[in-house]
Amino acid sequence: MLEPWLFLPCLFMFMWLSALLPQRTMLGTGVVLTLTAMLSVGIFSVCCLVLVWAQGKDEEPTEERPRASRTEGDRDPGE
Repeated sequence: MLEPWLFLPCLFMFMWLSALLPQRTMLGTGVVLTLTAMLSVGIFSVCCLVLVWAQGKDEEPTEERPRASRTEGDRDPGE
C-alpha cells in the first residue's frame, strides 16, 4: 500500500472524501475520518479488482503439458 501508484490515488480519494463527507453529514470529525478511510480503501480495492478482472478476461488460458523427467529413480530396472 505504500507504493506511489497505490498510495497516491488512495490518498487523493481520502482527501476528496474527507472534504465532501462533513458537508453532507452531521457526524463528528473522528467518525468522518474513520468512515472516509474505510470508504477510500474499499473503493480503491474494488477498482483494482475490477481492473485486474477486465485485463484477465482478454487473456487466453493456456494448458501446460505434463513434463516427464528421466532421473535415476524413474528409470526402469531393465534399462
